[in-house]
Amino acid sequence: MANLSTRLDALRATIEKLMSIGGTPGLSLGVMHQGRQVYYAAYGHSDVEKGLPITDETVLPVCSMTEAVTSAALGILMEENKANWDTLIKDALPSFNINDDILQNNLTITDLLCHRSGKSWGDNLFVGTENNILISEKDSMKYINSQTRLLHFCGQLSYNNMGFELAGKVIEALSGQSYFDFLQTRIFDPLGMDRTFLQTPPSSLEDIGTTYNALDDGCSVRIPAVKAGDDWFGTPSAGMRSCVGQLVLEEFIQAPDVERNDYLKAAESSRAENLKWYPSLMHELAQERKYDTSAKPLEEYVCTYWDAIHVFKIDVVLKEGQLYWLLQGLESEKFLLNNYEDDLFTWLLPRNELSKRGRWVGGDEGPDFWKAVFKTGDGGKIDKLSWSHDNGIAAVEYKKG
Repeated sequence: MANLSTRLDALRATIEKLMSIGGTPGLSLGVMHQGRQVYYAAYGHSDVEKGLPITDETVLPVCSMTEAVTSAALGILMEENKANWDTLIKDALPSFNINDDILQNNLTITDLLCHRSGKSWGDNLFVGTENNILISEKDSMKYINSQTRLLHFCGQLSYNNMGFELAGKVIEALSGQSYFDFLQTRIFDPLGMDRTFLQTPPSSLEDIGTTYNALDDGCSVRIPAVKAGDDWFGTPSAGMRSCVGQLVLEEFIQAPDVERNDYLKAAESSRAENLKWYPSLMHELAQERKYDTSAKPLEEYVCTYWDAIHVFKIDVVLKEGQLYWLLQGLESEKFLLNNYEDDLFTWLLPRNELSKRGRWVGGDEGPDFWKAVFKTGDGGKIDKLSWSHDNGIAAVEYKKG
């Protein structure tokens, strides 16, 4: 351990290069060993525009690392004999009534934490623009119960944030406390974690990191802060904000050079693949498109459309001769609908524009994700809207409400 700081300091140039490739403006790096911090380093800025440096107290979103804390909370409940790792979800959480018999009768707490339920993904619907979370706390169980199974149960690893949303509900049912109160009183307070939050930190708090997205050229653009947790949903999987990787781990354990990964090469490759997404998508859309078709008069599409469980709505409006849709009726979720063919419209924007609006984009959002398909009823009038928001799931049909 004596020369650990020297060895980790020597990684600074590599880490800064990785940040440049990924468009990361700031990084807070800490290493813990046997319960104590043995190394800390700050890189870049917490606020690029103001030139504020990252510090060891800068509060940043930790996103999916929240899942480790959710798992620890369940571990506390196991130690208190409130359940065991093989407890069925239906026994721990009476409100669990999912639309799949195998999941309903066999899904355990362990299955959720191991990402092996085979359950549908859901993120492409509930994670919106400007870091919005589009499912509310009051609708959380209704939305979770509406999911289906895409893969063989316990057949393979398939990363799934929805499993941790369900785990959060299990914590509440077993503890008799809200997810927020349980983690605060049983984990954060005992550990003195007074700069850790499960919702947007108070505006009076100093040294809160600004949120950024990366553009195609590696530059960063400021976007609205993470909202996961502000209305419960999104908290157990990604809602924690706190202050202080594999590259560091290799140095920590002094892995032989021949066994080390080339992270710069991997980062360059990852970035190149990501940048192919939009051109490839545009090519696919062009190849699939039928030409010489036309839409109905745009006012015929205008209405509010609801899903079958009345949790998610899409407002379609006409403004200055242009058709738009607004997911959950929000102005921040307003996108222009461009006629693609017949009664089918697309809402795709260039990757940079989507990044500036704080929207996650990637390879799991293929051509169908960007299509809004309007359908007619018996009378020949538009009365439904179909949208394929997640891979592997049949398009969801929204009806005029």
